[in-house]
Amino acid sequence: MNENTKLLLNFNDEDFTDPLQLELYNYWLKVKGGSGMPARRDIHVHELKKMLPTLMILDFNVAEKSIIFRLIGTECTNVYGEHTGKIMNLYPEHKDAVKRLMWCVENKKPYYATKNLGNINKEYLKTSFIILPLSDDGENVNKILVGHHFY
Repeated sequence: MNENTKLLLNFNDEDFTDPLQLELYNYWLKVKGGSGMPARRDIHVHELKKMLPTLMILDFNVAEKSIIFRLIGTECTNVYGEHTGKIMNLYPEHKDAVKRLMWCVENKKPYYATKNLGNINKEYLKTSFIILPLSDDGENVNKILVGHHFY
């Protein structure tokens, strides 16, 4: 994985660089209840209104083992560009992100990370992100909810 990424598999409230990420994580915990992961249908966008500009929803294609940009908030688009509907695996600058996301798919667990955005020629910008697995069948990750903070 990219050496400028600080990956936290076990994180706590103090690790978050933005209170909205903590709010998103707590929301995910609430909607998942006693299950391992909530489904996309459990996530109500109107409850996440103030977070929408920094959110992404990614699809996981099991057959191709690929990550597809499904929804990209405006702040994410401003930083990463418009990639809705595109396959993340096809972008060399996102190869480390794909590896991290595949960890989430395989382990069915969230993680938190911080990194510099030098991989997309934005060395002056840092991001932190919470990665939250979603599962329509309750067993396999088929979507990933991402909450960013750019600073």
